[in-house]
Amino acid sequence: MKEYNFDNINEFFEDLMNKPNAKFNMLRVYGAYERECEENKRKQEIEEQYNWSSYYHIYNTVHIINDDIAIIEQRRHDEENGYYAHVNNKKSYYIWPTFEQALLCAVSIKLTGREDATEWMWKLVGGENNP
Repeated sequence: MKEYNFDNINEFFEDLMNKPNAKFNMLRVYGAYERECEENKRKQEIEEQYNWSSYYHIYNTVHIINDDIAIIEQRRHDEENGYYAHVNNKKSYYIWPTFEQALLCAVSIKLTGREDATEWMWKLVGGENNP
């Protein structure tokens, strides 16, 4: 597959226009662009919920799992990473040591519909105290 950059991007669109169903192909490209823009907007909205103005050395990365679940990876400059389970557009206050634990927690919240499912999850994964 040919790689495109700023120098040869016009070739991509010329090839696209020369194929059968050119308008359909253009619509598919535009649809992919729109989906990417929507996902970036959603990631930014979620990330803003986890930004605390007093901590400038915290960096968040949002991993979208599906329409209801996102995992927020929080990297701190002086500590280990932590992960939040974001479910149904609700901010989570529990931080998990691994991505997998946060994902299991998010699934348990989604399936039970209960915020305290995180406590059950913590007990299941062998946590000694509440997170």
